[in-house]
Amino acid sequence: MNARRKTRPARRVTISLSDLEQNIGYALAGEGKVIKVDGRCRVRFHSQRHRLADPDGICGKYILDAFVSAGVLKDDRTAFVSEVSHSQEQIPKDQPEETIISFYSIEK
Repeated sequence: MNARRKTRPARRVTISLSDLEQNIGYALAGEGKVIKVDGRCRVRFHSQRHRLADPDGICGKYILDAFVSAGVLKDDRTAFVSEVSHSQEQIPKDQPEETIISFYSIEK
């Protein structure tokens, strides 16, 4: 029996690409505290870039590993992360590039 699972509203974490490339460490946007995702979830990476990357050029594997190290995710195995998706959009050069990472909790 394959029942549809409901999703809760996303918890969005925005990390500037320049922060990832130039700084050692991490910073989470918003309240300034680490968000912990309990249970199983889906993760979506949405990149806003001046120049679009190749479809396989945006890899979230290292970011997921960092979230595990930071305690945001318990683990990045399929028991905890059911799906990872990537998307991107081109933005004008006068806007800052950023990657928006959304976690969608899956109810059992």
